[in-house]
Amino acid sequence: MLGTKNKALPLAAIALVAMAVTCVAYMQGYRFDLSKDSAPAWIQAIGSILAIVAAAWIAKQQNVHARTLEEYKQAKADKQKLEVIMALMARSHRLAIDVCKAYESNEQEDIDQITPPLMADTHHALMALPVFDIPEWQLSLDVLMISRALASLREQFLALQDSTSEEEFRSNLKDLNELASEIKQVSGDAVSIAKKEINERDLVLHGSG
Repeated sequence: MLGTKNKALPLAAIALVAMAVTCVAYMQGYRFDLSKDSAPAWIQAIGSILAIVAAAWIAKQQNVHARTLEEYKQAKADKQKLEVIMALMARSHRLAIDVCKAYESNEQEDIDQITPPLMADTHHALMALPVFDIPEWQLSLDVLMISRALASLREQFLALQDSTSEEEFRSNLKDLNELASEIKQVSGDAVSIAKKEINERDLVLHGSG
């Protein structure tokens, strides 16, 4: 439907130009008489004008198509990057929630849900991302912050077992919870930002399609 409409537009434009030329000539007192010697010259002039208009229109359409195609490719690439970031931030959010839950309940079952190896894996995955190539600047900052915070969270959790007293253990656990709470907040916000950016790219992709 859109393609048919685009093809009809240049034909309409050419027809309008032809009508305009005819009207101007008529107003100036000229009449098209194919029996006269001037008729071929008039026909050639009108044909030249129509050819110029058609060429200009085609060039414009080609530029629009090229720009639309480039925007589509960029939106598709951005969406893929944003989906990776959103997945890693969602995982970071879950890891932080596990720590906060264990702190609040102080139950061994909840403490066992904390997974330092997954913290390390997520940290390395975030660190491997090219932050200067991330589509949204706030997400770049969040990636740097969360990646480093996860490394600290893992180290602090593993260091809990080295606490020499109950008081020291409680103090270290409190620090761990504060860091986890910060990670939970930032990663949750990052997921929301990533979703918003993905939706914006989807509009471009669906519009181009």
